Amino acid sequence: MRNGMMGLLVCCWAVLVSAVPAAGQGAERDARLPLPFGIGVNIYHQDQGYDLTSLKVDVLEGDLAALENIEIDNDVTEVNLKLDWWALPFLDLFGIVGFVDGQTDVDNDIIKNLSVDYEGVVYGGGVTLVGGWESFFISLTAAIMETELDTSTSSVKAFIVSPKVGVVTRYGALWGGAMYQETDEHHEGVIDVPIFGRVEYDVEFEQKESWNGSAGYTTGVGEHWQIDLEAGFGNRIHASASATYRF
Repeated sequence: MRNGMMGLLVCCWAVLVSAVPAAGQGAERDARLPLPFGIGVNIYHQDQGYDLTSLKVDVLEGDLAALENIEIDNDVTEVNLKLDWWALPFLDLFGIVGFVDGQTDVDNDIIKNLSVDYEGVVYGGGVTLVGGWESFFISLTAAIMETELDTSTSSVKAFIVSPKVGVVTRYGALWGGAMYQETDEHHEGVIDVPIFGRVEYDVEFEQKESWNGSAGYTTGVGEHWQIDLEAGFGNRIHASASATYRF
């Protein structure tokens, strides 16, 4: 799946580059470009369903991933610092580092109320490709995120792609789009199992649905500040707010 998404990125790169205004429109284009460097703070929250890819409990034989009537919910809040650089008129490079706090809840007739809480450092980076014509624009952001959690037996990794289409107005920019997210989450620990008491477990999750919709708004405040708001809907609910100082 990830190879297919990388192929999509390559195709979209070509489309976006071809959409950038010609060099002969330099004066008008330069006036619409952001300042090259940015440092910002972002708050992000999401809630989504998970699928169970593997579940092993030391007192039960085999992998329990095929359990029926299982419900899994993941809830994550993240605060990060983002540094970015507009290397080219159509290419923004960025890196992030921050704090993540999450909880994954599993409920089934056999495994009752398994709740995995975790927190730690999140870091990653990515690229944003943009192109536009008159007041309209398209963009494509791809990012890879990893974590250093409070326990060495837990890990969360995510690959994210977000295409957007929008319009620039005198009051800011509005857009609609989507988010693709490929998540790998792994935990080991101890759980209470009826009859057996406290036993060790090893569990792995992935996202139930890869895509959800999104919509957002961005505006400048003075020459240097930029405010971004985004909401996600559908298979994954998310919300984010960020303030960036550009120079």
